Amino acid sequence: MIHGDVQPIHLVKRKRDQVYLLISFGALRKIEASEINLQGELIAHEDFGNLIYAAPEQKTGESYFSSDIYALGKSAVYALTGRSPLELEQTKIDWRSQCQISDKLETILTKMMSPAVELRYDSALAVLQDLRPLLKIKQLVGGRYSITGYLGGNEGIETYLAKNLRRQYQSPCLIKQIELLHGDDHSKIQLERRFAEELSALERLGHHEQIPQLWDHFEENDEFYLVHEYIQGKSLAQRIVQQDLTTPQIIQIFDSTLSALQFIHENRLIHRNIKPSNLIIRELDQQVIVTDFGILHEIQTRTNLSVDHHSSDRQNYWPPEQAAGRPTISSDLYALGMTIIEALTGTKPGKFTREQTGKLLWEQNLALDRRLIKIIDKLIQLDLGQRYQSAPKVLRELRKINSYGSLNPQPAKTPLQDEKTVNRQKRSLLPLIIGLLGMVCLLGSIEFAFPILRPFYYRYQGREILTPQTPGCSR
Repeated sequence: MIHGDVQPIHLVKRKRDQVYLLISFGALRKIEASEINLQGELIAHEDFGNLIYAAPEQKTGESYFSSDIYALGKSAVYALTGRSPLELEQTKIDWRSQCQISDKLETILTKMMSPAVELRYDSALAVLQDLRPLLKIKQLVGGRYSITGYLGGNEGIETYLAKNLRRQYQSPCLIKQIELLHGDDHSKIQLERRFAEELSALERLGHHEQIPQLWDHFEENDEFYLVHEYIQGKSLAQRIVQQDLTTPQIIQIFDSTLSALQFIHENRLIHRNIKPSNLIIRELDQQVIVTDFGILHEIQTRTNLSVDHHSSDRQNYWPPEQAAGRPTISSDLYALGMTIIEALTGTKPGKFTREQTGKLLWEQNLALDRRLIKIIDKLIQLDLGQRYQSAPKVLRELRKINSYGSLNPQPAKTPLQDEKTVNRQKRSLLPLIIGLLGMVCLLGSIEFAFPILRPFYYRYQGREILTPQTPGCSR
């Protein structure tokens, strides 16, 4: 059934349990407004309800389930801003500027109120699914963690900001929730065992300054929870969107991430999830913090095989061996190479084409040091054997380039630019050549003049020697 007239006055809070009830169905009013003519035919008069909240299609006599969702979205905006849709429309005020809400809620409301039916939620269940993470805010999990905010989710893992009510020095903290779905008891036991093994390794890694410390982990209501140190900063993905990174800064990020990967690989772990959103640039010192290890996503994926959360990552960051389920240390290096390409170009790596040789055509129209391009090209080789095999090797090659300052963009030279450069060089050498010629002329002149002056000099010296000296007299 379609309600047909969702608006604030038809949403009533029940005092007993504070639950909102939806009243005054538009469909019933439509029946009430109907009449029977003299011929005994039922004449139904259209009742569009409150046109301020009605979806565009309702105004032309069509109604869908999504029409109610549209009206509910408009009602929610009224509750958040205190301004009716009509007032916002007449004053041309953007409702987003009138309230402070999370990006997640803003995205949901925008989709609910899409004028196009095909872009709107098609059911209330779909809206609830997206709203579900927000419902955890202000809830208590693990007996000690109070959820204070929702930071986002991807690939089946939700991330929250929380307070540790028992250890204030561990506040704020980051909580990752992994929901387990579609598994029998045996598979659940296997997952829990695998989870415990990986957590043991992650706890060891937490002693490195570039990896957030794992403070706690627990299971509650068939959901795994990880409690991490919270890092104040922005992800590389956010910085790429802001377009505020210089080439030397990107190279510093490159170097810093390699240092973290070296430590991870020395501990016999593969990250498996290197990408811009998982590299946090710490606000305090601009150091790269590596987050969100791929094992968490593997656990979630195994419990929900019907959903492929990795299609985008596979296209943009995964090498062939990882897509085939056999990641190696070199797979992390490949992903880092693709990540650096995205930072340098502002374009997802999957959008670039490859030649038949396998070379990715990414550096066109970029003024970059050829040595840097060579390093990145070797990182992203499809053939595992032609790729770098360790982070220290890449670091050595990167640091052979004298300094990050020398990696500033150098424009590619055209033939005309080369000719101008040669002319400038010639002009810069001209004063030096003139000076050298002057020195040669001076020396030649001295050598020419000296034989003529020599007899006069000797005559003067001989006269001085032969002239007797008178005692007591001075010359």
